[in-house]
Amino acid sequence: MGVWGVLEKSSRLGLRHLNQRRNRVAAVVFFVILFSLFQSTTLIDRRKVELPQIPYAEAKPEDFTPATQTSKFNPVVLNGGQKTTKELCDTFPRHIARRIQPVLRIGHADVGGATLKGQFESSSACFTSSELLVFSDWEDEVYGHKSIDVLARVSSWYYNSKRFRHWKIYDAMKAADAKGQLAKAMKEKRFDGWKIDKFKFLPSIEQAWKLKPNKDFYVFYETDTYVFWDNMYRYLETLDPDSKIYMGSPSPGRRDPHRKGQKIWFANGGPGYILSRGAMKALLGGRTSMVRNPISSKYSQLLNDDECCGDSVLGWVLWEAGVQLQGIWPMFTPYSANEIPYIEKVWCYPILTLHKTIPEDMGDLFNWEFANRNESRPLLYSDTWDFYKPGSVARKPNWFGGHRGHFDPKKGVKVKSADECQAACISEERCLQWTWQDLGFQRCILMDIIVYGNDAPEAVEKHGFFKKRVNYTTGWIQDRNKRVRDGLTCGPAKWTGPSMTRIY
Repeated sequence: MGVWGVLEKSSRLGLRHLNQRRNRVAAVVFFVILFSLFQSTTLIDRRKVELPQIPYAEAKPEDFTPATQTSKFNPVVLNGGQKTTKELCDTFPRHIARRIQPVLRIGHADVGGATLKGQFESSSACFTSSELLVFSDWEDEVYGHKSIDVLARVSSWYYNSKRFRHWKIYDAMKAADAKGQLAKAMKEKRFDGWKIDKFKFLPSIEQAWKLKPNKDFYVFYETDTYVFWDNMYRYLETLDPDSKIYMGSPSPGRRDPHRKGQKIWFANGGPGYILSRGAMKALLGGRTSMVRNPISSKYSQLLNDDECCGDSVLGWVLWEAGVQLQGIWPMFTPYSANEIPYIEKVWCYPILTLHKTIPEDMGDLFNWEFANRNESRPLLYSDTWDFYKPGSVARKPNWFGGHRGHFDPKKGVKVKSADECQAACISEERCLQWTWQDLGFQRCILMDIIVYGNDAPEAVEKHGFFKKRVNYTTGWIQDRNKRVRDGLTCGPAKWTGPSMTRIY
């Protein structure tokens, strides 16, 4: 081969290598530009993501939904005081209970306490161990049921996160148990179980679906929640379980930064909340009983020490899954039976749950409910009047009637005793009851609603920087109370539509 032939071959080789290098450089440049465009677009998208706000359903007070009026209990009415719990539970409609899953959330600190005992003597009394799911932060045997420690089933990320100082309470419980000192530590109240309660919400959803998949509805409630199951069953029978339904007593939560800071609402865990099969599938990815990429891991960062409450986090997670809260107010009430404000606006509404029910009342409510059911209509707020009969006496010493809807005596009226406070109430036509606060800090509280109230023995209360001895006396203007009750009548039960507006 001549010199020119060698040079020609070398040139061709050099040209080929040069072209290869150019191709590689071009490819690199192309991918750099493509990546930059992607990043730029992503950043622009992140900056300009401004989605429209999604309005919540807002039914008017006069709007209500007709629902089935027939009780599924058989027989409907029994004298609770003369029957055993077993005899009362024999009337329970098991065919409905098989489709509607009760889920009770407790804590290890509740075990042995009066409130948990009251729960299993009332709202949870009629469920067998195979019907009721009991979720907790510990495994316990409670009144024939085994509680499931849902915290033992979460990702190890919870254990290692530096933002989860509250999780250390759970770690400390485990350590105390390993040393045989847990019972003593719980008795001494070393562990604040409320601070780890927020961690139970998301894994409870997952475990409920895993253990009892494809139920029509899941009813989540707490140790001090009283559930009127007859009313609950009547109401849920009218709803479509495959719709995305999340309902309860509405509370304001986070704001959505992508929807102009729209306020997101969540269901307060205390009065209980309901998730339909459709909502559960939307939240967990539509699977049957398998839960991949658990929400308890995916959204665990939201449960840091700055977040107080698991129900708030659950509301946000559901919102992100496209499930919007339906505020069913006042049928889910955050008040206890002794705090119900009796006013015209709620008089004819059915009642589904109560919150903060005192242990002494739970068994009595259970017996009272069985004796007062009506086959043709659900129990209403007006019916619950007969449980306490507020105002059946004119005055109760050492009693606090509350201060919801309160107002002060007329300007210039001096009140220095319970008798003068009663006189101030009588002088105001709208006043239905009064409370006199005496001793260290005197005050006359007038109210235009009727509330039963609670026992309030003489105590020391803090007022600003000072502590003062106080006691309370409450009285009712009985003829006005009677006139109010006699003037209120109910037609069809008002199964309210969803709304975020509270009417008391």
